[in-house]
Amino acid sequence: MVPKGCSLVREDGRDTVRCHDKASLHRARALVNLQFGWYLSFMTVFVLAIYLYVCNRYPAEQVYAQLVPKAGDEDEEDHLELEAQKCGVPRDIGGEVHVRGFAPLEIEV
Repeated sequence: MVPKGCSLVREDGRDTVRCHDKASLHRARALVNLQFGWYLSFMTVFVLAIYLYVCNRYPAEQVYAQLVPKAGDEDEEDHLELEAQKCGVPRDIGGEVHVRGFAPLEIEV
C-alpha cells in the first residue's frame, strides 16, 4: 500500500517509499501513524482478551485466609491491639487513640 504521490523504489536490496513532494510525504506519514495506531489498538484488545480468558479459565485461589480467634484462646483486647497495629492507621481502643507506624530501620555501621 503506497500513498498517492509516492512510489516504491528498490535500494540496496530493500524496498523503500520515496515521495515526490511535501504534501505526499505528509500524507504518507499520516497513513503510517494511522496504521500503527490501529495495530497497537488491535494488539491491546487481543492481549486483554487473552488475559481475561486465562483469568476465567484458571481462577486465582485464595492463598491466605483471615484467622478468626476461637472463644477462650485470646481475649478481645489482644485482638483489638492487633487491629490497631495495621498500617499505621490510628485506631480507637478503649477510649484511647493508638497511632502505630512502620518501624524505623536501624542500620549499624
